[in-house]
Amino acid sequence: MQGYPLLYSQTFESGTYTGWTRSNPRSWRIERFEGNPVLSLFQRRTSYIPPFVSPQSRAILDSLYLGDFVLEVKIRSTAPNYPQRDLSLFFGYQNESQFYYVHIAQEASENEHNIFLVNNADRVPVAYTRNDGVVWEADEEQEWHTVRIIRTVATGQIDVFFDDMETPILQANNTVFTEGKIGVGSFDDIGLFDDIYIWGEQKTPPVPPASP
Repeated sequence: MQGYPLLYSQTFESGTYTGWTRSNPRSWRIERFEGNPVLSLFQRRTSYIPPFVSPQSRAILDSLYLGDFVLEVKIRSTAPNYPQRDLSLFFGYQNESQFYYVHIAQEASENEHNIFLVNNADRVPVAYTRNDGVVWEADEEQEWHTVRIIRTVATGQIDVFFDDMETPILQANNTVFTEGKIGVGSFDDIGLFDDIYIWGEQKTPPVPPASP
């Protein structure tokens, strides 16, 4: 994993999870899926409205503030089958208006299946390479998929892998945010997350300005 130490691992075996800030807490829970505890995003529509066009459902890990990192997570879409069906991963997260997110969708279009930058404005796609989308199986055939993100700050490189760890499905080169938090979620769908592992370089988060 690029020579970085393992900083975080979560398999949800304890049946609980703490240290995650959720944009819509009532939409998340730990549930047993085929006998295995997983993190479930089980509601599509929520009352949370982002300040700018970006994913509605976010669970952001508070304990890590990273520069370079490798994130690996198992994901499983449980949404109805349609072209924009997605799950998303966040990184470089500063606040609800400044971050990157990886939108993994069934079809690639102007606003789907890309690496997006949100910087006090609506999302902007930044990937220079992407495939045509991923295969989300039909309801009765849904499967787990392994996603890996590799972030190298010195070069700005961002590589996203989906099951095949040799060929990225998405690539970008961007340095607007060189540090930040990591998270999981969806633009407006539902799904499951499990076996979250993060290797990387821990940084010191900025100190918020003192209140006047």
